Amino acid sequence: MGQEELEQMTEVYNMLVAYLVNYSFQIFGAVVVLVLGVFVGRRLSNLVLALCAKKSLDITLSRFFASSARIAIISFSVLIALSKLGIQVTPFLAAVGALGLGAGLAVQGLLSNYGAGSASSLRGHLWLAIRFAFMVYLAWLRKFIWHSPCLPMKTKS
Repeated sequence: MGQEELEQMTEVYNMLVAYLVNYSFQIFGAVVVLVLGVFVGRRLSNLVLALCAKKSLDITLSRFFASSARIAIISFSVLIALSKLGIQVTPFLAAVGALGLGAGLAVQGLLSNYGAGSASSLRGHLWLAIRFAFMVYLAWLRKFIWHSPCLPMKTKS
């Protein structure tokens, strides 16, 4: 009985070594892609959070945008790593799409609240920008009309 178990273990060991020899670069590439994806996702999340803080956006909305960016980058890096390992990702993407549609329909109210919050938050900044541009235009127009050679200058009599 001991001899058969030893032969089985030797066979498993040989299969494992052959697998590692054949696929070691793919495994290394997948690990590098995952580590790089997590690093880039974290950096992009911090960048989005800092940009939203600089624009004085609501903190809840800022964190939502930052987390969404991080999750998207990490998800794409996981998909790339799985394809590096030789795993077919097409059926997985179809399942994720179906789950995304179901989740989107399920949290439709929550997403509409986020959309309304972001629209109202951005609308204030947009209104400020429009007012500023209009004031600059009026100042330019006053300067242009005041110093126009076509208009007669008022003189004190």
